[in-house]
Amino acid sequence: MILHSTAGYPDDIRVTKEAASLVEAGFEVHLLCQSQPAQPPYEKLPSEVHVHREEITSRIPESTGTRQRIRSFSRNLTIDRPRSEWRDAIRRFVQEARINILHCHDLPALPVACEVARNCSVPIVADLHENWPGFTITDLHQLPAWKRLLRRRLYHQWKRLEQKFLPQCDRVVVVVEEAAQRIRTSCSVTPESLVVVSNTEDASTLASRDEPFVDCFPGRWTATYLGGIGPHRGIDTSICAAAIAGRKIPDFQLAVVGPSELQVPRLERLIHEAGASGYVTVIQKVPSVQVPSYIRSSDVCLVPHNDTEHTNTTVPHKLFQYMLLERPVLVSDCPPLERIVRAADCGEVFRRNDAEHMAEQLVRMHSDPQQLEAWAAQGTRSASTDFSWSKDATRLVEMYDSIGRAA
Repeated sequence: MILHSTAGYPDDIRVTKEAASLVEAGFEVHLLCQSQPAQPPYEKLPSEVHVHREEITSRIPESTGTRQRIRSFSRNLTIDRPRSEWRDAIRRFVQEARINILHCHDLPALPVACEVARNCSVPIVADLHENWPGFTITDLHQLPAWKRLLRRRLYHQWKRLEQKFLPQCDRVVVVVEEAAQRIRTSCSVTPESLVVVSNTEDASTLASRDEPFVDCFPGRWTATYLGGIGPHRGIDTSICAAAIAGRKIPDFQLAVVGPSELQVPRLERLIHEAGASGYVTVIQKVPSVQVPSYIRSSDVCLVPHNDTEHTNTTVPHKLFQYMLLERPVLVSDCPPLERIVRAADCGEVFRRNDAEHMAEQLVRMHSDPQQLEAWAAQGTRSASTDFSWSKDATRLVEMYDSIGRAA
């Protein structure tokens, strides 16, 4: 496996789950990633995953001041993807670890991974965690006209990269059927090469992130959003909805859990502008072991994604975490979210970007506690059966078995 993300390993949830499931199925898993401070260049983890770390520097070093501004400007001119420094690292990795199948996580590293796979005569799997082209234009509405033009240029560059390299892969893994449909439509990839391995969870994947329960929101009726903050996440819609719902639901609060320190001032401005002061609580990023307590302390959990190409073709881990931890959910009607919640019968849906409709649904959910209990129980059943990681892991293992038979 190749993990280009600067977060390193084992911080990536999806990679950790996939690696563990492949090890359990009898595969020997090696992973190449960037080194982080105080981490050894090689270690075999208790999960039996062999982690190889290398110091791989970007073309423009991360820094403050002038270098940071140059890097930001560069990212608006051309797609930032690894080149020769990663190519050399991947080649050494394949040769020294005697890799039989190369599994590349996400689009940026795919061109150099395909080159090495071709030269070393090994099959390659592309694992698309995100709609990478769509992600580049999630904040277009917030940008000046000149930057919107540059972002659209980047969007088409990423699309061309997909169209060139995905057909070279033996398999392409995506997180939802909507993403598979997008790839089938835009790239020359056969349906047989596409495999859906979703961001589901189950008891085995959540257990390591749990600790004794603590009631995080005593005395409040709480709707919680937990996770990363960005222009596509629907936090703006949720804050505006909180200003409406807060006047109708006794002791109501919207809890936004997960922003960085730098993001808090903007959230506070949004709260003030929406007239939602007193109805919104902002809690900066919490340790993963505390996440289950925040979820279980909530009356309703939210995935309020706004309407973007990216959110219409992806699904977050948090939805399945909410379901597994027996919380009813309220999601926007982005196609993957609505499809899953309707099939699982685990909550309610509101119109994307529509704060008034979101508030109406919150009020309706508050008024029917018996229905909330039923949705919560059904969500747990669905997250343990139809939408469980065990099913997705089975598809992942079957894909690897089929590659081995073909080879």
